[in-house]
Amino acid sequence: MRPYSEAVKADVRRRMGPPHCQSCTEIAQELGIHEITLYKWRRAWRLQGQG
Repeated sequence: MRPYSEAVKADVRRRMGPPHCQSCTEIAQELGIHEITLYKWRRAWRLQGQG
């Protein structure tokens, strides 16, 4: 997996949350990040109580 900066991850988290509530598919298409990577990030955030 390609390493992504914390700034990119923070942007993705912001897009996933309210008021944007973009889907992983939309974000993946816009940013060129594989969809599975976004699902893994979201799951990790939820397990940490951050999502």
